[in-house]
Formats: sequence, C-alpha cells, structure tokens
Amino acid sequence: MKTYPGVNKAVSQLLKLTISALCITPWSIYINVKPAYGCSCLPPGPPLSELDQAMAVFAGEVSAIKQTTRGFEISFNVTEVWKGDLTSTLVISTGPHSAACGYPFEIGQDYLVYAYGRDSTRLAASLCSRTAPLSNAADDLVELGDGAPPNADEVIDESMSPEVIPLLGC
Repeated sequence: MKTYPGVNKAVSQLLKLTISALCITPWSIYINVKPAYGCSCLPPGPPLSELDQAMAVFAGEVSAIKQTTRGFEISFNVTEVWKGDLTSTLVISTGPHSAACGYPFEIGQDYLVYAYGRDSTRLAASLCSRTAPLSNAADDLVELGDGAPPNADEVIDESMSPEVIPLLGC
C-alpha cells in the first residue's frame, strides 16, 4: 500500500478538528441553555364575543403596580363598567412578563380591560385578551356601547391581598 505523507497529514488534521468540534459543541450548547417562555394564544374574538366570555369588562386608570411572586397586581381606578359587579377601585393580576402572557400595564394610563377569573374578586388580564390602552380601543367602545358607572366602594380590609390566579388561555 502506498502512503502519501501530505495527504495523511491533512487527513490527520481534519480528524483532530472533527473530534475537537464533537467534544466542544455539546458543552457550548449546554452552558448556554436558558429557560424558554412563550405566550401562545389564539387571537381574541370580536368585542361582544369576548364580553360574553370575560368575568369583567371595564375601563380604568392604573393607579399602582405591585410585583408578586407570580407576576403583578395591578390597581385600577374604575371609570366605566360593561360587565361585572365592580367598585371604583379594583386589583387584578397579570403575568410577570409578556413571554408569560402578562400584560404590560403602565401607571397613569387608561385601559379597556377584559378580565377573566373565578369571580370578581380574583381577576386576571393577559395578552391573550382584547385588553388595550383606552386610546386604542375605539372599535371596542363603539361595539360595546355605553357602560355603567362602578358600584359604590365597600370598606375593604387592606391587609388582605387578592389571590393571584394563573392566567387563563395561556
């Protein structure tokens, strides 16, 4: 058998590079692994359909945002109600970030909120709903028609925080 020193050297170097790449590649993938999040939901339906499915629909200004272990508690000064037995102050929950379907509420901004939950004391909003800044909700407001003012405020024990519930539809 005939040997070719130049070819044998090239094959040997190629073999060494291949073995090195096979050893390094899995390690580099392993050390760069990060948790994957993804908000995946169907587009919301038309306003009246979402009104039927929501536990509460209201307009209000965000007065405070409190971070919790499961996301955020958003305090609202409610100005108008289309569905739900709501007072002029309300706290709802949302996820910790948009990748977990959390809605990016901002203090001082007015929103039209489609909230979901077990009852009007444990509500949540998400990116999967028609919730939007009030300035972007003109089509919804036309379709929903006139809302009602919120109910008179009840005396609430401030030491009690509403239960944060997992977001529905995410």
